[in-house]
Amino acid sequence: NLFILIYETIFVLSFGAFGPPSRFNEKGVSQSDTNLSIVASTIPSSSSFNGKPTLQTMLGTPQNAAETLLRFSIAPPGSGRTATLIAACEETRGVSPSNVYQFEYDVEKDGTEGNSGTIATPRRAISVIAVRENTLITMTVVAPRKDWLDKSFDAKLRKVAESFKLTR
Repeated sequence: NLFILIYETIFVLSFGAFGPPSRFNEKGVSQSDTNLSIVASTIPSSSSFNGKPTLQTMLGTPQNAAETLLRFSIAPPGSGRTATLIAACEETRGVSPSNVYQFEYDVEKDGTEGNSGTIATPRRAISVIAVRENTLITMTVVAPRKDWLDKSFDAKLRKVAESFKLTR
């Protein structure tokens, strides 16, 4: 499966994670339950793309791509995490329109979080994936599942996800 190959062999070019201030570990990574991350990864060159890579040629349908992402990256066997897909779709966004895949899913972790001994907080996330030339770009907004029940907060998080698009 090409999608698995991509996620196993990608080279991360840049990573940004943004959360509330003062909740960072010693490496500067946010320790908040609510977060936004953007990852840009080089796509391995492959003649199987038959030209320019697209979401469809790399990942298959949105449903297949989401299920594979959850199974192999978000909640792989032995991780202690369970991921449940809520929705997967393809949309056209941007000034020079490009297609994106958007996935919404819940993640639960068995037991406790890290060394804190606290019960793991179930989370909901929306990930948006786009391709630009030889780069796979993923934006994910995540928050505790209970926070999504607040309609105002839910609307803000969805607005963030829906605003993600390639601009050039």
